[in-house]
Amino acid sequence: MGRTSELRNELKRAFFPFAESHGFLIDRRDEPTFTTFRRIVAGSLHVFDVQWDKYDRPRFVVNFGICPASGLHLSGKDVPPDQVLAGWTPRGGRLQPRPGASEASWFRQDRPLLARLFLGAALRPAPEVVAQPTRLFPELEAYWSTGTVGKHVRVTRHAV
Repeated sequence: MGRTSELRNELKRAFFPFAESHGFLIDRRDEPTFTTFRRIVAGSLHVFDVQWDKYDRPRFVVNFGICPASGLHLSGKDVPPDQVLAGWTPRGGRLQPRPGASEASWFRQDRPLLARLFLGAALRPAPEVVAQPTRLFPELEAYWSTGTVGKHVRVTRHAV
C-alpha cells in the first residue's frame, strides 16, 4: 500500500459521497493528482478539486472557484462547464484548515516533526483528516452563495 492509500480510500469512502449529496458530479480524469467536483446552481458553476501533494506525501488541498454556468472563454477558446478546472476560474481560492500559504495549511495526515517526536505517531487517523473538509464545507457554500469569506477560506483570485 502506498503512502497516500489510506487517506485516498477514506476520502473516497466518506468525502466523495458527501460532495455528491450536495449535487456535485465527480470528474476523475486527472487522477491521481486531482479529483474535480462540479455542479451548476442558480446560473453559476461551482467547482472544486482535491489536489494531492506532488511528492506523494499524505496531504491534500481543496482548490475552489466559481464562474458562469455556461463555462469560460480562455485563450480565445470556449471551455464547456464539464471541463472547467478550479484554477481557471476568475474567482476562487482554497479551503484550508489553517491560515497561510504554505503546505502547513494543507489537510495533512502526516504530523509535523515536533508532534512526531512528542506523540510518537507519524500519522493522524485518516477519518480525522477527512472530517476536516467536510466540517469546513459550509464556509465554501457561504462563499459561493453570498461571497462571504470565512475563517478557512483563502481567496486567491478576484474578478478583474
